Amino acid sequence: MKFYSVSLSLWAAAATTAVASTGFHAATAVKIDSDILLHRSLQEEDNNTTDTDTAEITDCRSILDSYADDNNKTCVDASPTDDRVGNATLFIGNSVTSTYGNTVESYRGIKYATLKRFAPSEILLADGVIDATTYGDACPQRPTNPFFNGSFSLIEDCLYLNIWKPSSENDDVLLPVMVYIHGGGFIGGHGSNPGFDGTNLAGTEDIVVVTLNYRLGVFGSLITDEEGTGGMNGILDQIKALEWVQQYISFFGGDPNRTTIFGNSAGAQSVGMLSVVPQANGLFKRAIMQSGNIHIIGIDDGMQAVTDMLNQTEICSMAPCTIEDLYNLTTDELLTVSNNGSFVWKAIYDNAVLPVSAATLYSKGPINPTDMIIGANTYDDAEIWDDDYMETVDVVIPQLPGARRDAYSPDKYNDSSLGAYAQLFGDGQFNCPSRQIAEIASSSIDGNIYNYLFGFLSDYDYAKLYLNVTDPAWTSHIADAVYVFGNPAAQPFSNSEKPFSEKDKILNKEIMSRWANFARSGNPFASSSEEEWLPVVPDSDNSPDTYAGVGIDPRYLYITGDGGMMIQSNKAKMEQCASHAEDNPAPFESKDDDDADSDKNNNNNFDNTTTNGNSLVPDVTVNATTSSSGSKRGGTVNNIVLAGWLVIVVLFGCMKI
Repeated sequence: MKFYSVSLSLWAAAATTAVASTGFHAATAVKIDSDILLHRSLQEEDNNTTDTDTAEITDCRSILDSYADDNNKTCVDASPTDDRVGNATLFIGNSVTSTYGNTVESYRGIKYATLKRFAPSEILLADGVIDATTYGDACPQRPTNPFFNGSFSLIEDCLYLNIWKPSSENDDVLLPVMVYIHGGGFIGGHGSNPGFDGTNLAGTEDIVVVTLNYRLGVFGSLITDEEGTGGMNGILDQIKALEWVQQYISFFGGDPNRTTIFGNSAGAQSVGMLSVVPQANGLFKRAIMQSGNIHIIGIDDGMQAVTDMLNQTEICSMAPCTIEDLYNLTTDELLTVSNNGSFVWKAIYDNAVLPVSAATLYSKGPINPTDMIIGANTYDDAEIWDDDYMETVDVVIPQLPGARRDAYSPDKYNDSSLGAYAQLFGDGQFNCPSRQIAEIASSSIDGNIYNYLFGFLSDYDYAKLYLNVTDPAWTSHIADAVYVFGNPAAQPFSNSEKPFSEKDKILNKEIMSRWANFARSGNPFASSSEEEWLPVVPDSDNSPDTYAGVGIDPRYLYITGDGGMMIQSNKAKMEQCASHAEDNPAPFESKDDDDADSDKNNNNNFDNTTTNGNSLVPDVTVNATTSSSGSKRGGTVNNIVLAGWLVIVVLFGCMKI
């Protein structure tokens, strides 16, 4: 039996310190036998106990017995099992019931790392009694689009993760683990978004689900030298979370050797980078990219953004200011000055983290996971929520130059400029990069790569609710997430908490089953669907055209509300993707090219084109109103006209994914 002692005076001091430092959590007090205050601040590195005025807590049973009036409290004992002297480590959580009637334990707001501004984070070892009953603070951000449950947060001490585990009497059998990385363009979002609550996924599929926060914007990507140091601190935060999972998840019933990372949008971009970053090797077995690419800002552009920011007089009394001056700014001030320009702070090359380009590693290896799922949605434009979206559509479509004018002509979309535009940019941002990554990496990865396209119009899709889209094959950016997690009431665009229809439930269970079975065994099957998902066929003789983004035609699962279907070839989409490659060459290099990293100082896009449900482009039926303001994508309407196709060429350096 394990015992530990905690000084009452230390508990009180820790609680006071926590309130002062976070500004969000009140000193959370949990009533136990000796009125000991329980607060997550016990995880701080300077947690020293004394031998006087102490009370003993033996184990989880002692804590749960103290909650005589609350049968919903749960506890996980993660105490050391060796002979070293140390405190017990106990996590207090809550028991919840999923939509489908499964009992799940949740442990929220667990701090996994400590940090200092602009420096890599350090893993925080769990110690003491940890109150994991409420979410931790989101990382600093301004409110962004509604899907990401946009928050205004000024709390820099924000590296928390959340865990959901099935309630089971048989805790000896370790379960697969799925770690979700949220999107938000690297400037917004957090792991406590109710849309990503892991209750339904964990309970239905008998897996352990983890979500996490990581530093955003300038806090996660400010570079401090010409080597790009600091440009991937947000990615390094994710690595620290994965290290924490490797060390502790078995106490929660998870198998660290069967960990799958998955993410959507910027979260999928994170997954794409983690899949080739050497420091992440061995921290997970499989990976799922939902609407992602491997775009990363070049060091030259990152340094220029730092220079431009330091030229602002708001930072110091006399420009040019220095990075040291940034340490003197409050969190709010730093958010303001970093958002004054057009530069969007997202991952920037750090030579110490990525010794060669991500594109090179996908082409030549090594690739960290043994297997990957990579896919996108049919109309995956990440800007679709902009208020001025329709005005931008009406201006840009007539101005399309070159090959893409023919490839995305509105007459292929029932004369809908909206359909042509949303698929054009969705293809360029996500679907074509997904297809190219899938085809090229299939020759370098140890196992299999599965490609998909999601095409089902749900009642929670922004395009249906606000753009009057009726095409049943339309899936907007992020609109697939509701079927991965099964949380329809948490969807931001619906004005009512509309429950799933029976068809929604079938699709939800299919997607959860495919994702979980992939995490379990590497085979993304679903017992509810007769359609077998076949992997991409490796092409050992990848031609120069393949690396240039031409001739990309991987087979994929077209996910619909009717069980899905395998598409063996989509020549129409292949040609559309080729039109992107013609105007905006991809960064992949031939396996025989020894100078494959010449693009590290430049924006590394790996974005092209694609989407489509069948071998033919699906029809689109819309009736949308026009916004009166200028487009964020190209600035003002006049700027769009003057810039022409330059808007699309530079899109990937400034878009908010």
